[in-house]
Formats: sequence, C-alpha cells, structure tokens
Amino acid sequence: MVFMNTTADSGPSKAHWLAKRMEEDIHLRGLRVGEPYLTTAQAGRQLGISKSMAYRAMKILVARQVLVSHPGRGTFVGPQTGGKPFGQMKCIHILLTHDLFQSSEQSTHGWLAGLAATLPGNSIRIDFLPPHDADTHVGQLLEQGLADGTLSAVILLGCPRAIQEQVLNRGAPALVLGTDYSSTRQLPSVDTDQFETGRLAAEYLLKRGYRRIALLMREMWFPGDQSMYDGVGEHWMKPVWATTR
Repeated sequence: MVFMNTTADSGPSKAHWLAKRMEEDIHLRGLRVGEPYLTTAQAGRQLGISKSMAYRAMKILVARQVLVSHPGRGTFVGPQTGGKPFGQMKCIHILLTHDLFQSSEQSTHGWLAGLAATLPGNSIRIDFLPPHDADTHVGQLLEQGLADGTLSAVILLGCPRAIQEQVLNRGAPALVLGTDYSSTRQLPSVDTDQFETGRLAAEYLLKRGYRRIALLMREMWFPGDQSMYDGVGEHWMKPVWATTR
C-alpha cells in the first residue's frame, strides 16, 4: 500500500485517484482473485484519508468488479484484476513429518514468517509426509503442481533420501532445509553446522569433568545427525553411546 497524504480536492477526481492507488496496491502485493482486501478503516489509515473517502474509492472498484463486497464478511479481490483465482495461486510446499514439525514447532514460526515476507504473493502449504507410501503422495503433489503451474517451490525439511531424489528428478524448484544426501547434492541446501554443535557440546562437558555421555537422537537418522555424532567423537576419548527415541 502506498503511504501518503493527499491534498487533491475531495470531489470525484480524488476518489478515482485513490481507487487507482488501491488497484495498484492489489497488483504490487500479488493478491489473487478471492483473497480478502483491506477494510475501509484500514485503507483510510494507510492512505491518510477519511473512512468515508476510502469507502467512495472502494465503491468505484466494486462497480468495476476489481473488488467484490460481501456484507458481513468483508471486501475481496474481484475477477477484473486479471489475476488467477485464489485456489490457483502460486504455492510453496513444505514437506516434512509430523514428528519433526512438533519437535521444531517453536523455531518453525520464525522462518515461516521470513519466507512469507521474502516471497509475497505465494501461499505457503505444509504437507506432512504420510507414514506409508510417502513417495506416491509426493509424486502426485509434484505432478499436479507442475501440470497446472501452481507449484512455486518445494522446501524439504528433514525428508528421507527417496523424497529428495524424487523432487530432484522431477526438476521442481526446491530447497533442502537441513542436510542433503550424496545423491542429491544438486539441490541447494541450508543447514546448521551440526558437526560443530556436537564438538562444542563435547568440549563443554569435558571441561566440567564429565567422562560419559549419552547422545539422544530422533528415530530417523539423517546425515546431519551423523555429523553431530562425529563432532561429539572429535573430542571424546571413549566410545559415545548414541540412542534414538
């Protein structure tokens, strides 16, 4: 939304000028047909005008079907914006398991907010991998998204090798959030330094006189987990006992 105070006359010319600014805002924000738009109060505050003037400008857009007003529900983007229907908008799919989501729920909120701010105009969908036949599930998701053009990107969060390989072979835009595998190194990845995490943890315990350590890991063992295990072993003189929960 363009933030400014206007000094034009309060007649019809100003209402049409404001309507044009609102229409530009819809396109700048990448809003699609059927998505909710600002209320008259919100539009008035952001444009620095009265609520009544915002209403007049939005009424012009409603008449042109750039906006659609539903009493009691709000105002929504209309069919004359030239955009795709809301259900057909570009979508970023995040693939992960229920267990991993629950264990990282707090940290997930931060990067989801960053993702939404960096790629506005895309919907973000979390797709949990089913415990059985996950390959088929992901295959159908990729096939549909690539066929209708709605697939914007895939983010693989702790996905097993077979899922990473399928996404790579399909040629879908993808990012591995975590560690990739030797067969999927072509996929870009973002990972924390798991090796250094394990090394520093072991160093901390050694300095405090501990001589035994139990490393509790997830049931599914990923490359990053192995890196952490190796990092612990970098300092540890005795065998490290690792177990999964």
